[in-house]
Amino acid sequence: MNVLYIDKPQILIEIANGVLKIDDRKTPLYLIDAPVISSAVQLSSKTILKLTDEGIFIIFTRFDRYAIIHGANAKNSELKAAQYKALNDALNIAKYLVEEKIIRHANSLKNKGIELPAECSLKQISSARTLDELRGVEGIFAHRYFSEFFTLIDNRLHGGARVKRPPPDPANALLSYLYSLFHGLLSVKLLANGFELGIAYLHTPFRSHNALASDLIELFRHAINEMVIELFMINEICISDFAKKDGIYLRSEARRKLYWRVKDLWLLQESQVAKEIANLRKLICRSDNEPFS
Repeated sequence: MNVLYIDKPQILIEIANGVLKIDDRKTPLYLIDAPVISSAVQLSSKTILKLTDEGIFIIFTRFDRYAIIHGANAKNSELKAAQYKALNDALNIAKYLVEEKIIRHANSLKNKGIELPAECSLKQISSARTLDELRGVEGIFAHRYFSEFFTLIDNRLHGGARVKRPPPDPANALLSYLYSLFHGLLSVKLLANGFELGIAYLHTPFRSHNALASDLIELFRHAINEMVIELFMINEICISDFAKKDGIYLRSEARRKLYWRVKDLWLLQESQVAKEIANLRKLICRSDNEPFS
């Protein structure tokens, strides 16, 4: 997926002759899957409609929030119906997600010399009878994981625990920001493949939550976490890149430095993302063959 990051404020974004014009920069539309806009820009409704007519998704992002604009044409209604029916098999689909998450996170730490036994958690997943029980297993493992994960980062950058909103320290701020960007890209990919983002199996949808992207990102958080460790280790991101505002957040200059990093991470993971989306479709369609009660 070709992502175009736009962070310069007050620029004019327009389309002419099949080309997206941003100041003096011109990019053919066929080379763009999703522009990611993180500043106040001049973007007309006419340009938005032209972009969505071309099947291009528009992502607006600020700190750890984002919104997606896409075309309103119906797509893959059969898949959406299958997703709904597969809620009958939500526990088994969720078990796959949690099992893979735990295995990948444990292996990630093992590659850094930290042994985090996962056998007990995997047995508990197998025997879990409800989603709440399964989420409890996941939560306990996540607590153990992050207690080890933060030992790999300078203790001046964190408080030793994963805290989401608002992030209280640089490490949590960076995790939240990168999770949010990756979550947005996964949402676009799922939408492009015809999925309904509000129907999920591990996470409970609420308000405008893209719950299915939250399901899928569990399989990739370990890769994002590894990038956070590397960014701090090589001082590509440091304390001065953060500011305090009802929590700790990345400064705009720091976010700008991260765009190419996120793009590289996506390119590294894109084949695995495609594989997991195909696998998710198989799990859903397999469940669709089960009797619906």
